[in-house]
Amino acid sequence: MSFRNFNCLEGRSKPSVSVKYSPSGRLFSVASADKKIYIFNSENGQCSATLDEGHSHGVNDIVWVDDRIIASGSDDHTVIVWDVETV
Repeated sequence: MSFRNFNCLEGRSKPSVSVKYSPSGRLFSVASADKKIYIFNSENGQCSATLDEGHSHGVNDIVWVDDRIIASGSDDHTVIVWDVETV
């Protein structure tokens, strides 16, 4: 087994709260207290999208519905459903 360090999130002042893989394992997402969700490619570690136009407070959790749709819950008492292919 080998491990790689993905550095896309360096320099942020808020912690990462939750990390979840998509059902296929092709992507993974990171929910952050900085109100954003980061989507990564599992193969190369590149940050392929940042979802930052929805929550007004930190994101607590995320769940993948399939490899395209995720839902996120936040301290702002909202749940947002995102299509990661359209961001």
